[in-house]
Amino acid sequence: MVDRNMCGAERLRLFSSKELKAGESLSFVDKDSLLFFVLSGEVVVVAHNADCKRIRCNQFAFICPKYIYAGKVIEDARILTIDIFPSLQVHGLYPLDSLRGECSHITKYRFQIYEMGHVFELFLNYVYSCLEYDIVCNSFDEWKLGELFLLLQKCYTQMELASLFYPIVSKTFDFKTFVLSNYRRVKSVNEFAALAHCSLSTFKRRFIEEMHEVPGKWLTDKKMVDILDELKNENKSFVELSEDFHFSSRAHFSTFCKKHFGKTPQMLRAELRANYKYIK
Repeated sequence: MVDRNMCGAERLRLFSSKELKAGESLSFVDKDSLLFFVLSGEVVVVAHNADCKRIRCNQFAFICPKYIYAGKVIEDARILTIDIFPSLQVHGLYPLDSLRGECSHITKYRFQIYEMGHVFELFLNYVYSCLEYDIVCNSFDEWKLGELFLLLQKCYTQMELASLFYPIVSKTFDFKTFVLSNYRRVKSVNEFAALAHCSLSTFKRRFIEEMHEVPGKWLTDKKMVDILDELKNENKSFVELSEDFHFSSRAHFSTFCKKHFGKTPQMLRAELRANYKYIK
């Protein structure tokens, strides 16, 4: 099955269908990496080096925000997208990590456009119709993802697939950057695993490998450091700080400070103010 245990978090849909009008702008900033299929029409995407690539009818590409940040619809288009993440396993048989060997032979990543074969085209249009008419169930993503990867393996070589998914399966995928860029967005390790689109066990294992610490303690320690830093800003109220750090109330924020610092937020701010004046 798809290795995406949300551990109590809401299960998110991987597949998405859209009808886009000519002239519409697309933004991939702060989005998941995704497979981007153009079933009709034409779209141009823009890389961070300002290079533009056209994805035409019955073509597809892998969109990674690290390389592609925006796009524009040139001709009315039907688009099918599928969220893809590094820890993805399809029915336990096709971990994307298995492509890392082939990735080692790629000296430089080049964004490429791929042609759909006839069978691939039929399958994707069928999936699009299911989404359009809401003919789906809880297992829809799992089943269709399995079929998709079966077709990918039959229609493309291992090297082609390694080139396609290179941004997230190569050793250059920066898990540490992901953690440092997103830890303020989550309230718990469970939410962090969900944001990373992987199971809790996979996330914890990868976190310890990359950050050399268990995620729960790391999150608490980072929150403590950030709270002290934010308390220095006299213009920010305690209510605002509570919201910024995802506390349910100011009282909860105060309880956290008492537990981990032995002082209330007011006491901490006064102490920081006094220390700052002493240093000056």
